[in-house]
Amino acid sequence: MACKIGLSAQPTLLAIALSLTHTGTLAQEDQAIETVEVTGEVSESYLTGEMDTATGLGLSSLETPQSVSVINRTQLDDFELNSLNDALLAVPGIQVESVETDRTYYSSRGFDVTNFQVDGVGVPATYGNLDGETDMALYDRVEIVRGASGLMSGAGNPSATVNMVRKRPTEDFQLSIDAVAGSWDKARLEADASGTLTEGLRGRLVVAKEERESYLDDYAMDKTLIYGVVEKDLGQSTVLTLGSSYQTSNADSPLWGALPMHYTDGTPTDYNVSTTTSADWAYWDNTEADVFAELKHTFANGWEAKAYYTHAEIEGDSELLYMFGTPDPETEEGLYGYPSAYTLDETRDQFDLRVSGSYSFAGREHDLLFGYNWAKGSVEELSLYDGELGFPAIGDFSQWDGSGIARPVFDDNPSGSDFEDKQSAYFAATRVHLMDNLSLIGGARVVDWKSVGEGYGTSKVTEESGKVLPYAGLIYRIGDNYSLYISRTETFMPQDDLTADLTYMDPTEGVNNEVGAKGEFFDGKLQASIAYYQTEQKNVAESAGEVTDPLTGGPVQVYEGVDYDSEGVDLALSGQLAPGLQVDFSYAYVEIDDQNGELDRAYIPQQMVRLFASYRPQVMENLKLGAGLNWQDDIERTTSDGYTVQQDAYATVRAFASYRVNKNLEISLNANNLTDEKYISSLYWDQAFYAAPRNFSASVSWRY
Repeated sequence: MACKIGLSAQPTLLAIALSLTHTGTLAQEDQAIETVEVTGEVSESYLTGEMDTATGLGLSSLETPQSVSVINRTQLDDFELNSLNDALLAVPGIQVESVETDRTYYSSRGFDVTNFQVDGVGVPATYGNLDGETDMALYDRVEIVRGASGLMSGAGNPSATVNMVRKRPTEDFQLSIDAVAGSWDKARLEADASGTLTEGLRGRLVVAKEERESYLDDYAMDKTLIYGVVEKDLGQSTVLTLGSSYQTSNADSPLWGALPMHYTDGTPTDYNVSTTTSADWAYWDNTEADVFAELKHTFANGWEAKAYYTHAEIEGDSELLYMFGTPDPETEEGLYGYPSAYTLDETRDQFDLRVSGSYSFAGREHDLLFGYNWAKGSVEELSLYDGELGFPAIGDFSQWDGSGIARPVFDDNPSGSDFEDKQSAYFAATRVHLMDNLSLIGGARVVDWKSVGEGYGTSKVTEESGKVLPYAGLIYRIGDNYSLYISRTETFMPQDDLTADLTYMDPTEGVNNEVGAKGEFFDGKLQASIAYYQTEQKNVAESAGEVTDPLTGGPVQVYEGVDYDSEGVDLALSGQLAPGLQVDFSYAYVEIDDQNGELDRAYIPQQMVRLFASYRPQVMENLKLGAGLNWQDDIERTTSDGYTVQQDAYATVRAFASYRVNKNLEISLNANNLTDEKYISSLYWDQAFYAAPRNFSASVSWRY
C-alpha cells in the first residue's frame, strides 16, 4: 500500500525529533550527568528497563523492533492515575473509548485492543472490553506494545497489547500510606507494605479503598482492592511466588447506553455535562478475585525456567436502564426506557511455561525462548426483563431526574449466554547476532482455538487448529545509543459469525509492517523513537442483512468479510530531558481505509498528542511541579439513521504540585481539565456522554 501521509506532516515530525535531540545534546554538554544503569524502576524517572511484552526475551526498548512504551509507578503517582483508563490516557496512540460509565473499549492504530496481559501472560478477553474500573494500586507499571503481537498474545487484533505488571515483594522494608480527597466528595485511602518476613521469605500487602460521587447526576462509585503476595526462596536458584487479589467496583446509577446525540431534525443535542439517562434504582456491581502461582528456577549455565498459573473469578450483578429513540427538538419527547437486570459469572484459567537463555553459535552469543501456553475462559450470563412494564415513554427528557420509572420487577423473558473458549499454543523466539551491530529476531506461535456453547441465542461454536503466527524483526545498532529496525508481526481472531450460506466465517487476520529508529541519550536516561507502520486487518465481520434459516424458516443475521488498512507514524520521547526535568511526549498519526480505499472509522482521531512532564528544581529539591496535555483532532460518526455527529478537536490540561515536608511526609495538589473543556471523549457508539469538567484533589503521602 502506498504511503498516504502528507509530505507536510513528515518534515514536521522530523523537525520535532531533531529539535528534541538537539536540546538533549546541549543539555548534555552543559551538565555533568551521573551514569545510571536502567535495570528497573528508577526513582523520579519515567523510564523502565527490560520488557517481555513484545518478544519474551527481556529486551530493552532499543533492542525491540516495535513501538513500545511504559507508564511506570512514578508517573502513575505523580498524576494520580489510579485507574487503568486514567493510565491508558497517557499512552501514545491508545484511544480510551468510554462508551458508558462502567464499560470501556480501547483502540490503537485503527483497531480494537483485545490483547491484555498480566505479568506477561495473556488474559482472555470475553468481549474485548472492560467492565467496571480496574484499580492501579496493585500494579508496578503498564507496558504497551503497539501493532500485532501474536507471538506472545495469540488471538487478537493488530492494534496493541497492554501488559499490567503486578507489584512484587522487596528485600528491604517499605511502607506507604496515601490519603486523597477531591471534587465530588472523592475520598481514597491506599496502603502498601513490603519487605522480608523471615530469611528467604518476602511479602507485600496492598489495600485501597475509594468512594466518590460524580459530576453526573446520581452516579457514584465505591471501589475496594486487597492484594497480597509472598516470595519464598527454595534454595539459591529457585523462587516460588504466591499471590491473590480481590477487587470490587460498585456503581450507583451507572449509564447503560448514553445520551442521544441528535434530534429528529438532525440538529445536534447539547445537554449539560451532568445529564444522565440512568435511573435512581440502577446499579452495576463488578467483582474479580484472582490467585496466581509462579515458580522460577535459574540453572547454573544462566538459563531460566518459569511456570505460571492463574485462576480468576469474575462476577457481575446489575439492574440497568437503557434509553432509545430520538428526541424532538421542541418537546424533548421521543425517548423510551428499556430496563433490564443482568448477572455474569465468568472464570479464567491460564498456564504458561517458558524456558529462556543464551547459546553460542558461530562464535557469537544468541538468545532463545520457547514455551507452552494454555488458557480457558467460561462465561454464564442471564438477563431478565419486566414484561408488563414494556418500554415506557420517558416524556420530556429535559425534566428527567432518574425517578421517572419505578424499579421494575425483573422476572420475564430470560435469555443469556453459556459458552467456553479454549486456547493452547507453543511458541519460540530467538535473537541471533548476525554481526556485532546487526541482530535478527525470529519466532512463531502455533495456536489451537476452540469455542463451544451459545451467547444470547447465537452459536459460539468455532474452531481453529495449527494456526501459525510468525514474528520477524531486524535491528541495526549504530554505536551504543542508536538503532534502526524493521519488523513484521501477525495475529488472528476466530469468529463465530455466519456467512450468507450459513457457514462460520474464517478468522480475521492482522499484519503489522513497521520501520523505525530509536535512540538513547544522557547515558540511557532519555529515550526517543520514531516509527512508520502499515497495518492490515482482513475479513472483519460486517453485517450483510438476513437470510432464511432452512430448518426453522426464521430470519438469521449474516455477515460478510471486510478488509481494512491503516498506516501512520508514532513519535515518542521519554525520560530525563534535563536535570530534574522528566518528560513523556508522544505524537500519533493514523489513517484508516476500507477495502475501497475510502477513509473509514472517523470516530478514531487521526492525530493525538500527549505530553506529561514533571520538574524538581535543583534550588528547591523538596518541590515538584508537573503538567499534562492531551490533544486530539476532530472525530465524527454517522449514526444508524444517517445523521452525522461531530466532536471538534480539543485539548485537556492537567497539573500537579507536590512538596516534601520531610523525608517521610509529602503533600500534593492535582487538577484535571483545568480549562473546563466540554467534550465528548468517544463516538464509538451512536450514543455518548460528556467527560468530566474541571476537578481537583489533594493528597497526603507518608513513606518509610
